[in-house]
Amino acid sequence: MQPYPKANAHHTVDFIRYLQQQRPGQKLLIFWDGASYHHQQAMRDFLQTIHADLPPQEWKICCTRLAPYTPQENPVEDLWLKGKTFVRTQALWTTCFEQIKALFVKGIRQKKYYQFPKLMQYNLALK
Repeated sequence: MQPYPKANAHHTVDFIRYLQQQRPGQKLLIFWDGASYHHQQAMRDFLQTIHADLPPQEWKICCTRLAPYTPQENPVEDLWLKGKTFVRTQALWTTCFEQIKALFVKGIRQKKYYQFPKLMQYNLALK
């Protein structure tokens, strides 16, 4: 997880570069929801640079677009739910929004939350 001031194509490209640094030499499978910045020119240019003339089976980054308006299929929704649930159980002792954000990040980073039924739809599990 990386914080950004807002969601846009440039921050998305930056985040994917961050993911590449975290997993050097590995292929990345990215799930896209309907956010417009996922398919803006900056993102297309980045993917074109990464893939150059490679055939699709050799692409280093594969983007899978989820059906529109289907949060029930989006594995990320499970992750957000776990983070929000963690905040709900711990927020009684917070005194400001910064503490709430820190709790959310802590909840997301707990490895015990990384197996979700929605990932199984795609034959995937996070490690």
